Amino acid sequence: MKLSVIIPNYNGKPYLGDCLDAATDSLGGAPFEWEIIVVDDASPDGSAEIATGFPGVKLIRQDMNVGFGATCNNGVNVARGDIVYLLNNDVIVEKDFWEHLLRHFDSAGVFAVTSLSRDENGHIVEARKLPGFVSGFLKPVVDVNPPLDSPSDTIYGSGGSTAFRRDAFLSLGGFDPLYHPFYWEDFDLGYRAWKRGMRVIFEPRSKVLHRSHGVIRSSNREEYIGRINRRNQLICNWKNLTDAKLRAAHFAMLAVKTTANVMTLRTYMLPVIKEVAAKKDGIRAAREKEASHIRISDEDVFRLFDSSGKTAKV
Repeated sequence: MKLSVIIPNYNGKPYLGDCLDAATDSLGGAPFEWEIIVVDDASPDGSAEIATGFPGVKLIRQDMNVGFGATCNNGVNVARGDIVYLLNNDVIVEKDFWEHLLRHFDSAGVFAVTSLSRDENGHIVEARKLPGFVSGFLKPVVDVNPPLDSPSDTIYGSGGSTAFRRDAFLSLGGFDPLYHPFYWEDFDLGYRAWKRGMRVIFEPRSKVLHRSHGVIRSSNREEYIGRINRRNQLICNWKNLTDAKLRAAHFAMLAVKTTANVMTLRTYMLPVIKEVAAKKDGIRAAREKEASHIRISDEDVFRLFDSSGKTAKV
């Protein structure tokens, strides 16, 4: 087994050095082959130069900014490992983060394994997520009491601290460019993997520190982040909901919410819907392309998690 750690970097000057220090320290002496690849997304802050100070770290410079998903995809494409670990530049791995993580890939059906992420105060940032269909919307739901001493299934792995089987990542097409520049691409990928019959595992014994003030929020206004988040949630629903009953429930609730939004003089939904509608051809094409690979339905995905009594479906 060979592991490729891929670090997408954009304006990561305050973080990248610490990230690389921890990654190289953790992998030093590991009983397998490994490589670290930093993919710089045309950062104007000079942070790419930090990677050149780490012998053996491969630096890929992108001439233009293409966003998180495409940057990760580019890293996976050039990686030589059969397992790729996507690591945000503001995330610090613990010494033995890989030890419990990689053993799960001995099972052929495992697509991805995600680490337990905490902030500087010890609060959980990323852990087990469940599939939810809440008030007409497909979404991940946080498991408020995740198992922290043993692995369990999760609906997706965070794009900032998850290992993926490289050939399966590529067969799924990686992160969908429909979600440019960020958010929802990792949920989309995990959800599609489950519908294709693969598994995603949360491994709490693989631990990372995720700083509470990361690059996305330091580089973008909250209003913009909120709009992108709402837009991409709609894209995810329109693309991935294939059960007729759930699609009908989604569009009915969307109409209700939009009407209420307008009547209360809050018009943030209308431009979001307009923006998603402009992408309808791409969304339809992506949905049709995925259709031939689907092995289980939306309802079946929920039932898989229902068996543990821990899914959220309202």
